[in-house]
Amino acid sequence: MYLLTEELKLQEAVAEEHSHHMNITFGEAKMVASQYQKEVEKCIAATETCEEERERAEVSLIRERKVTTLWEQRSSNGLGRGINTACGPFNYPRLERFL
Repeated sequence: MYLLTEELKLQEAVAEEHSHHMNITFGEAKMVASQYQKEVEKCIAATETCEEERERAEVSLIRERKVTTLWEQRSSNGLGRGINTACGPFNYPRLERFL
């Protein structure tokens, strides 16, 4: 009977140690997961900022292309060199209406 009692005590001690180890491991895993989540949130915020800036740059590029096309058209029609005197050198259409 004494050996059975000692065996049960030993098994209980092993189970408690195992439970304690699992609790520590679980706590560490939760902490690491939280750190990864914070990094993910930072990355998402940076990606959103980058996407917003890319969209603004795209709009700006489209505007610049329109202006460039307008000036290329004027140049090919002689307007950019002052050849067409009927309109005068300063009677060009306003660029804003093309943007």
